[in-house]
Amino acid sequence: MTRDPATELAALAADGLLRTLRPLDSPAGPRVTRDGRELHNFASNDYLGLATDPELAAAFIDGIRRYGAGSAASRLVCGTLPPHAALEETLAGAKSAEAATGDTFGTGIRSRATTSNPIRNSTSRMSDRSGRGLR
Repeated sequence: MTRDPATELAALAADGLLRTLRPLDSPAGPRVTRDGRELHNFASNDYLGLATDPELAAAFIDGIRRYGAGSAASRLVCGTLPPHAALEETLAGAKSAEAATGDTFGTGIRSRATTSNPIRNSTSRMSDRSGRGLR
């Protein structure tokens, strides 16, 4: 049986199940403004409101001015930047380890998870190479 997208979309709309994008009148965060109304955004991943924090935004802008907005290639190919080295040194100290790079930043997703979990939740765990959890 051939599926007809137009018919399927019409059926979803008739059942009140058709999702549409609704523009915001404010930056995304724990609270947003849409159609002139301030709303709580319970679907936000910005639990702490850091996405709109002026101090954090200023630090990002300063970092972009000093180091650029992205990498040209892998740090192994093009070299590493001082903020990466400082973060790795800080994390190694927190883990009582000689280095943090290999274990902590094995993949891009692990980089994000490792650096954001301690910010979100002080009981978040990191693990060393043996898989033992560290507090």
